Amino acid sequence: MLATERLRLCPLQQQDFEVCYRDILGNPRVMTWMKTGRALSEEEAREQFSHWVTHGAAYPYWGIALKTTGMLVGYCGLRQLDDTAAIELTYAIAPSHWGQGIVPEAAAAVLVYGFEQLGCDRIWARTGLTHQASQAVMVKLGMKLTGDRPPDFARDVARNVAPNTPDVVFYTLSRQEFISLR
Repeated sequence: MLATERLRLCPLQQQDFEVCYRDILGNPRVMTWMKTGRALSEEEAREQFSHWVTHGAAYPYWGIALKTTGMLVGYCGLRQLDDTAAIELTYAIAPSHWGQGIVPEAAAAVLVYGFEQLGCDRIWARTGLTHQASQAVMVKLGMKLTGDRPPDFARDVARNVAPNTPDVVFYTLSRQEFISLR
C-alpha cells in the first residue's frame, strides 16, 4: 500500500471492477483520452482489468481511494511495455473527482515507488496532444515534454491505438531529474 496526505493507494483487486468500469473504463468522458479513444464494452473492460490485476506483481495498478471515505475514485500505475525496459506512468480518475489535485498526488507517490523501490532509470508518460489537463499533471510531476518516441512506444502505439485516437505527446522523467526535484 502507498499513502499520501489524502489518498490510500492499494493494488487493484477483482472486487474493484464494477466501480472502475462504471466510473472510468466504461465512461466515454474518460476513455476519449485513452488509447482506444472510446469507452470499453464490459467484456473488453473485464479483460483489461483482469490483466492489470493478474500481471501487476512487479508493476501494480494502484486503486486510488480517498482516506476520508475509502471511496475508490481512480487508478494509477506503472507498466512495462512488452518485454522492454521502457516504463510508462498511467492514470485515470472518475470525472466527479477531476480538478481536485488527486491525480498529481497519486502519481507522485507512484513515481517515488518506481524510482526508489523498482529502481527505474526513466519513466515515460503519454497523453493526447489536446489533453491539457493530463499534460498539466505531467508538468506538475516534473516530467518534460519530449519529441522522442522510443521504439518501445512506437510499437505499442501502432498495435494498440485506434485510428481515431488524437495525436499523442510524450513526457519523461529520469532518475537524476527525479532526485533533483526531491
